[in-house]
Amino acid sequence: MSFATRVRFSTTILALLVAFSATAFAQIPDPGFETWTGTTPTGWITDNVPGADTLIFKTTDAHSGTYAVQGLATSLFSVGVPPTLNALFPWTARPTTFSGYYKYSPVGGDTLFIAVVFAKSSSPIAVAIFRTTTAAASYTQFSVPLQYLSSATPDSGAIDIAIVPGSGSTVVHVGSTFKVDDLLLSGATGVESAVGQTPESYALHQNYPNPFNPTTVINYDLLVGGNVSLKVYDLLGREVATLVDSRMEAGSHQVTFDASRLTSGIYFYRLQAGTFVASRKLALLK
Repeated sequence: MSFATRVRFSTTILALLVAFSATAFAQIPDPGFETWTGTTPTGWITDNVPGADTLIFKTTDAHSGTYAVQGLATSLFSVGVPPTLNALFPWTARPTTFSGYYKYSPVGGDTLFIAVVFAKSSSPIAVAIFRTTTAAASYTQFSVPLQYLSSATPDSGAIDIAIVPGSGSTVVHVGSTFKVDDLLLSGATGVESAVGQTPESYALHQNYPNPFNPTTVINYDLLVGGNVSLKVYDLLGREVATLVDSRMEAGSHQVTFDASRLTSGIYFYRLQAGTFVASRKLALLK
């Protein structure tokens, strides 16, 4: 399953939170994976099939406490099947950081993918994504910032943990395994950002989702108003799209990039506003 597919899945499962409105969880359910029902940690959803496939396990090799969660890519009809683990939970604050601890043993360039998505009325408003292809034999901390798409305070969240194919592959490799423990959302505040507040500096934010297919959202901040250029280029430096080329007011802005006519690959988007110039990389996967 590709990065883009996993991001879309993380976003889609937020809609299911309507059915979980009566749940007792007001935070990440069982973030230390200490309580289990069979092969499923409390408050989580796995792709285990009772009596058939078990891809998610309880392990005593924990970062802290007694247990952690382990995922193992197995074989079904000679094809690698990725382990996936999801949590759906109410959440009414704006955290700044998503962190946790992991061990990872990849095969064939497989990637460990850990993401959290927050939503307001089932519409995504924030995301944090961690991914790595690097083996980690001892517990290693990951810490990623939340990227916000609006000033709203979320009402729900979803976490997605999986092994996904690496670059140039369409399936995971049998034997890739992860262990994850002690997930944490920190820096949370229940106060919404002031709408219309002037940013403290210029900024070009990472697009979301990334990788994407075929649309993605780009946010940027302007300290003062003026002429703004936001363009997309291919790896050869050729301009492939002009997203903004006009005078813009100071503040936070958002634009959607539709890459339907472009082929899969790596592109760059470049913002110029006065003397401020910044660029970031984006990946289109079709």
